[in-house]
Amino acid sequence: MKCSTTSLFGTQVPALVLLVVMALAVTACGDGGSSLPPAPQNVAPTVSAIGTQTIDQDTSTGALSFTVNDDSGPGGVTITATSSNAAVIPAEGITLDGVGGARTIALVPSEDATGQTNVTISAKDPQGLVTNGTFAVAVRAVQKSILTYTTTTFGQSENDTPAPVSGFTFVQDADDDTTFDSLLQ
Repeated sequence: MKCSTTSLFGTQVPALVLLVVMALAVTACGDGGSSLPPAPQNVAPTVSAIGTQTIDQDTSTGALSFTVNDDSGPGGVTITATSSNAAVIPAEGITLDGVGGARTIALVPSEDATGQTNVTISAKDPQGLVTNGTFAVAVRAVQKSILTYTTTTFGQSENDTPAPVSGFTFVQDADDDTTFDSLLQ
């Protein structure tokens, strides 16, 4: 029986020996990557939950803390937030703050607004994966007695601190004859 030979580095080697050497090399070095662990897959970022919030009209939630995490680190995550009812909490009433994994959101409703809305926080990682977290916000009406309000606002002595009313602060003395001249023209 005659074996075929092939040249390996200038030496004639039987083909069967060359085949065995190649099989050993593939076994030792891997077979093109299938025996290597798979490359890690990108996972969407996470956002911790914020519970339901209830606030009085014309007040703020203050800073509500939440955390962000991502498999590539929280520093590259972009955070945005929206309200489902802009009449209650408009876009300009949402403030995001913080860096890395420690973040905050503060909500200020529209002036005199009451009602319900859902606020959605979106976290987008550098690879484009997005996670959303939503929490409910209720803005409840505050009932005021007009008698109590006018008495405490306008029934002050001249030495009391001036009272702001709907954004205006009245500092003039009502006993001064010229106080209301600009209104009477």
